[in-house]
Amino acid sequence: MREFDPGKPTGHPRERFARQPITGPAYGLLMKGMATAVMIGIAFTSMRAFGQTSDLLDTNMRAGLAAVAALIFGSYCALLRSTMTIDGEGLRQSWMAKRRIRWDEIEAMRFVRMHGGARLLVKLSDGRVVAMNAGSDLLSRAFELMSRWYPVA
Repeated sequence: MREFDPGKPTGHPRERFARQPITGPAYGLLMKGMATAVMIGIAFTSMRAFGQTSDLLDTNMRAGLAAVAALIFGSYCALLRSTMTIDGEGLRQSWMAKRRIRWDEIEAMRFVRMHGGARLLVKLSDGRVVAMNAGSDLLSRAFELMSRWYPVA
C-alpha cells in the first residue's frame, strides 16, 4: 500500500490527486462484517418463516418475496464491491447508484470519523449535501486533507 501523508494543504486537492489518484474500498471491514451478519440473520429468519407459511402463500406472493430477496441481496453485493476514487476530476463512489462530484461543484466539506470508516460530507454549489465513505486509512487521510482545504460544511 502506498504511503500518503496529508500534511498541510499546500495546493488544491485537484492538483495533488491528479498526480497521485487514490482508489480504495468505500466501506471498511467492520461495516462489511456487520452487513454480512445482518444478511445471515435475514436469510435464516426468512427461511424459517417461509417454511412455516409456504402453504398459505400464492404464486404472486412468492414472486413478490423473491423480488424483495433479490433486491436485498443485490444491495448487499453492491456494498461489498463499492469503491471510492479521488483523482484530478473529483470524487467518485460506486454503490447501487454511482456518485460523482467534480472539484468545481464543491462549496464546503466536513470530515467525520466513525467506527468502521470515515465519512466526508460535501456541500455542493447547488445546496445539496452528499456523503462519501472511506473504507481504508489511505482514503481517510485523503478525506482529512480535503477537509482542511475547504470551508466546514
